[in-house]
Amino acid sequence: MRGTLAILMLLIALDLQAENRLAPPPEAGLWRSESRLITDNEGSLRRMRSVQPGLTFSHVDYRILHETARRVAQPKIELVCLTPSQASELGSHHSLHNILQRKLPECDLSLQKVGRSTVQVRGDCQDPERFNGKMEGLVEFVSTHEIHASFLGRAPTPGQPESNSPSGLIIQQHEVHRWASPDCGQYEPHDRMAF
Repeated sequence: MRGTLAILMLLIALDLQAENRLAPPPEAGLWRSESRLITDNEGSLRRMRSVQPGLTFSHVDYRILHETARRVAQPKIELVCLTPSQASELGSHHSLHNILQRKLPECDLSLQKVGRSTVQVRGDCQDPERFNGKMEGLVEFVSTHEIHASFLGRAPTPGQPESNSPSGLIIQQHEVHRWASPDCGQYEPHDRMAF
């Protein structure tokens, strides 16, 4: 009986760990990170809002916004080396929350796993210099070699009272991270992951 209880407790602990992991986990090695930032992309948002009001978007909506970003914004490209322990850490819900919080320290973020490989991000950001408003997004682990992230925020136009800025400022950040090689070559891993 005691052995059965121990096995049951172990299975529950493993199940809780699995629930907080994203699948598929990313692979260690050299990753090419491409990000695009768009501000005031009101046209595509207005078309989407006529179909779906509010700030909540579906996976399809984020893909449409991402494709628009690819057409209109120049990418910022960075090569990042991930160690095996960092790659394993990136697949953890808790670690992903910490990584995003470091990228957006001015935002109070909440993450919710919405699928086996997707996390929904919501935040309230308070930085008058950069972005002061609500944001939401998705991080999707497409495969062991590809991760997509899209974030959308709306805020009052800087320097104007909310009443004078009915449409506000719209900011989109779209990222595609693709595995490039198992060998990082000349690129050293960072102490703290900023993927």
